[in-house]
Amino acid sequence: MPDSLNKKEDFAAIKKSIQVETFAEDQLRVANMAAKNKCMSVAQIKEIMLLFAFADDQLAFAKTAYDSCTNKADYYQLMEVFKFSEDKTNLENFINSK
Repeated sequence: MPDSLNKKEDFAAIKKSIQVETFAEDQLRVANMAAKNKCMSVAQIKEIMLLFAFADDQLAFAKTAYDSCTNKADYYQLMEVFKFSEDKTNLENFINSK
């Protein structure tokens, strides 16, 4: 099981590592690596999702982060990040498939 991400400094460092990347695919790569190695809360996952400019990247990260989420029962809260119903439905289908 990945380590829990409890310290604000650790979370800030992850966000900074994502933000310094120039390209969306590199930002997603860094975020996915962090999600696989650290347990995150829904609130932390949401903060990282908001760093991405595109819904596809937000959705991809939400799917990767699910397995190491500390409060999966609250995962529905991430739907408010998306503007379009299609993206919300895609996340809902993913959650329901777990």
